[in-house]
Amino acid sequence: FHFSYLHYGAMAARGEIFKAKNGPVSYCMLRGFIGKYTYNGDKYDAIASPTGAAYDKCKEDVTKALKLSAPCEAKNCTFNGVWNGGGGAGQADLYAASSFYYMASRVGLIDSEATSGKTTPAAYRAAAEKICTLSLEEAKAAYPKARATDVPYLCMDLVYQYSLLVDGFGLEPAKEITVVEKVKHGEYFIEAKWPLGEAIEAVSPTKRLHDA
Repeated sequence: FHFSYLHYGAMAARGEIFKAKNGPVSYCMLRGFIGKYTYNGDKYDAIASPTGAAYDKCKEDVTKALKLSAPCEAKNCTFNGVWNGGGGAGQADLYAASSFYYMASRVGLIDSEATSGKTTPAAYRAAAEKICTLSLEEAKAAYPKARATDVPYLCMDLVYQYSLLVDGFGLEPAKEITVVEKVKHGEYFIEAKWPLGEAIEAVSPTKRLHDA
């Protein structure tokens, strides 16, 4: 399902962020990377600035891509005028799956061997601020668990995930979230490959399993 959260899934988001940039370079790309990003048949220039990525400038493009100021027709919106599902009592226990889990696992926010772990949006931001200063080669060396094809986008993806959690879904940066790869259902573990838009599970684990 490529169009998770109405164009805001992990892969689709990169395209939206490239569309939001001004000029030929992207301040979300790690220094030393020059390439093309293809998503759903569309090609985007993925060219790093000679000075490399910059957290604040990347955040501007991400904020633009998320369309945080779009008009909202529902009572509770997150971004781009999309209803946030209403929140509710389950908001106390937040589960993030899919890209949130893989990123946390690959950049050391949680134990990479574990199928789940606890982290915070602030930890994604701190990782972004650190990684955005690195060159492509430095990031490859520092984060060997990240897939080679994803390394150039580590700054972009981390800034996006932080922004989605805090600016989009309105979480406090210090709010503890549980990132999961697999969800236990009875005797079995089910891989939690939900689209990014559904990755924030603002319900209790039991309710989530009943709804599944």
